[in-house]
Amino acid sequence: MDTGILKSILGFLIIGVLFYFVMRKVRMGGCCGHSHGESNNDKTKDPVCGMTAEEKNAVGTSDK
Repeated sequence: MDTGILKSILGFLIIGVLFYFVMRKVRMGGCCGHSHGESNNDKTKDPVCGMTAEEKNAVGTSDK
């Protein structure tokens, strides 16, 4: 095989592995560090990204 083809295959494998780990992180904690889609009354709206978050896991607070 040509070394150029091997380098291309290796590059695609590296990108695939990096993509796998990034997507795994997103599925585990979401973009803001909280999970999405759970229904619970202890949640409030995140002022930054607009998603719902549990108040007990909030890093900071804001006054309206």
